[in-house]
Amino acid sequence: MVFILLLYISAACEFSIDFSQCHESTIAALITPKGCYGNKPWAIQNLPCDYECPAGERLDINLNASSLICTPCQENTYNIGGGITINSWSLHRHDFSSFCSVLIGKSWKKGANCTTWHASSDEILISGTTSINNWYAADLFLYPYLVKPGKVKLIYRREVSGQGNFFIYIDNLLQYVDMESPSYEWFTVDIPLDPGRHEIQIAFINYVTDQISEIVIKEIQIRGTEHAAYTCLPCANGKSTKGADECLHCEMGSYLDDKICKKCPYGTTSLPGSADILDCYKLKNCTVLDFHYYFSECRYGMKTKFYEWNYPLMCNNEGITLPNMYIMPCGNCPLGKFYNETYCEYCETGSFIVDSSPGKKCLECPEGKYSPKMLAFTDWGVIPDQFNTWCMSVKNTICSFGWETRGTFIITSPLYERESSIYIETTFEFIEKDSYFSYNFTKTSGTNFIVYVDGIVKDSYQNQAGGLSQHSLSPGNHTIKWLCKHSISSYEYCSLSEILFHGTRHGGSAACIPCKDGSISKGNQQMCTACNAGFTSNLNHTLCIPCPSGMVSKESSKCSLCPPGTIPDSNSEFCTLPELLVINNKTFQIQKLRGKIGNPSDYCKEDRMLKYCYGTFFGPSLHKDSIFYISFVNPSEIKMPNYAKVSNMNAYAFGIFPKNSLTLTEIEYLELEDVCSEAHDKILVNLGSELSLVNTTNLGFMLEYSNGDCCDQNKKFTTKIEFICDKYEKEGWPFFLHETNCEIVFAWPTIHACRMCSDEDLIIHKGECKDGKREIHYYESEKCVFANNTGFVKQVEKCEEESVIMSWPFLVLVLVSVVLIILVSVVSIWIFKVKHTIVLSQAKLSVRSSRAFEEINSDR
Repeated sequence: MVFILLLYISAACEFSIDFSQCHESTIAALITPKGCYGNKPWAIQNLPCDYECPAGERLDINLNASSLICTPCQENTYNIGGGITINSWSLHRHDFSSFCSVLIGKSWKKGANCTTWHASSDEILISGTTSINNWYAADLFLYPYLVKPGKVKLIYRREVSGQGNFFIYIDNLLQYVDMESPSYEWFTVDIPLDPGRHEIQIAFINYVTDQISEIVIKEIQIRGTEHAAYTCLPCANGKSTKGADECLHCEMGSYLDDKICKKCPYGTTSLPGSADILDCYKLKNCTVLDFHYYFSECRYGMKTKFYEWNYPLMCNNEGITLPNMYIMPCGNCPLGKFYNETYCEYCETGSFIVDSSPGKKCLECPEGKYSPKMLAFTDWGVIPDQFNTWCMSVKNTICSFGWETRGTFIITSPLYERESSIYIETTFEFIEKDSYFSYNFTKTSGTNFIVYVDGIVKDSYQNQAGGLSQHSLSPGNHTIKWLCKHSISSYEYCSLSEILFHGTRHGGSAACIPCKDGSISKGNQQMCTACNAGFTSNLNHTLCIPCPSGMVSKESSKCSLCPPGTIPDSNSEFCTLPELLVINNKTFQIQKLRGKIGNPSDYCKEDRMLKYCYGTFFGPSLHKDSIFYISFVNPSEIKMPNYAKVSNMNAYAFGIFPKNSLTLTEIEYLELEDVCSEAHDKILVNLGSELSLVNTTNLGFMLEYSNGDCCDQNKKFTTKIEFICDKYEKEGWPFFLHETNCEIVFAWPTIHACRMCSDEDLIIHKGECKDGKREIHYYESEKCVFANNTGFVKQVEKCEEESVIMSWPFLVLVLVSVVLIILVSVVSIWIFKVKHTIVLSQAKLSVRSSRAFEEINSDR
């Protein structure tokens, strides 16, 4: 081993080193050579767990001595020497706990109508608040265990107006306090920590007013929780020198100079990430474009208008003062809110308000109607808690600035990195079928403004400078994201002035709307109550009534007639076929192929068919990269959790297609929970939720299923099945034929497509009468079948045997015998006469001969 090791070293091989977990005070190192002869890894064991490396160096191996050493991090990489860095608040949400309290009387009450520390975005943690004119406290706790001397490092910013104190306690001892005025600059705090368990408490206490009061934390580091760091991390932002314990990314107004961020000379500033004093430039004087206003909540008929410098401030405001705040009448409340003589609040559930001016009250929505809720965002003094904003650079690293408030609108920060992407995102639950969201935007010409719903692009504006857009949403949770993608230009922005979400679970209402057919309301309802399948609403939408005979309805819909030849199922929910299908004077026996409604076909219960049925569906039936499942007029819910699907409708047929084969860019689909599923590139599509047509053909009959999922923006999938009479197929099998204009056609040979025989179709054979009985066989013709599928039917009937003398064979025999006797007699008589004639002739000849002889003799 030593020889091999020396050989590797002399050959200047490269190695990767992986350390094991600490076990019984020792660790092991796995050495893997790269590009060396043999490439065989080996392990070095019994290395001490407590070998320490300082920040900026990683744990390494001295291969000559098979011992641990520390190696400095390379340029533009770093580590903190073993510890925890919390800068992703969703990833590290379990590493800390948070509480809030409100001063009530002379004591603090925990969790009393307050919001605690929470993530404003994944990169920003922000203190909460409570109602105005109250003392509020927010506490954040961490409990690290240090194995060597370390420290806690905190990067934060004050955004506090008026009173507000920021404290850091270590093991109940005050270590840091900040009572300064807001500066909007990032501060760094370093507090040493000894080895052992510690309680770190980060506290913010504030008297809440109409003005913004909060502390923003960007990063928390706790160094010393491990003896050494195993790796060096690349700098996502900024730069570092060899052996660095951090990456320096200088903030606005500073530049990097020999590992230190220095402020730009007086009267100048710089963009974030500047690395030279030459990057500092002279500030222009501030104008009215460099500040904005926002309003306090409306209270007692009045509200306060505040002015605030834009952040970050990119101008020189020396000698320039903001306009004074002033109090003014509230005016109208936002949509869905009313003025309760103190402030604006949402109407109660089931009530609405159209005119939101002071003095107007919410009205009750009567029975037969409902008041859908909505959320309107028009005041932007702060980014609402429901929204997250962040920035991504062109290298997919986190930028410094996202969307910012301007009182009556939000706008992307002027301190963007070129070609960066600025996001703002929110998630809401929608409960209305007709839910939607709308927004109003403006943008400069260089930006690309994109809007996503659940990850699918809904809008993309490259050239349009602004406008209003609206999109429908299905019930459920939806995530809406707005993206402002910058170009390489130096001054660009996107802004949003109004965002409205209609059909949400929470909020207020500005309308009272009649319920749709199939739903009812008893009054004061946020949404109508759906009638069950087989029922619909009366004319006033106050009562659910059963569908008339021969009609069906799905949940929350009106009743509709079943197509000719079909009947409603027992619940009047969908159309199906009777056990005997009678259409166009032809009868087909289909019960065994269909099975009982809601249960598999009788054939599917046979052992040989277990792999070829899925619930009430026959399948899979394959065609290229697509898979099909077809039921015989027996619809049911599609339950295939491994595939994303377009809708939740019950189906008569469905298919599984490659996503890239469908034009569904504008169609929402229900995504998989397991994004790692192997079937993630497939999508499940309903190919028909209604039985729309039944008819006969020359070869059997055909069915049509319609109203499937969307095939494109204008059409829905339809499935047509041609059932072909084939006496040699029992259940048969659906085969793909072709697809044309969103209609998929299958052929299904089966004996059940052969019509039942009528009297005109029969071939009859009667047997002989024996012992008073006769068998009669009725045979199928070529294109019809009997109910028992035997191919023929035998009947036995009574008959009377006839006497031999009177039977026709005997009579024929007698007749033939008489004819033969007559013929024999005639022939005999004829022969007798012929013989007699010959004898007479011979006699006559003899006589004549004798006479002649006598005459001759006499002449002699």
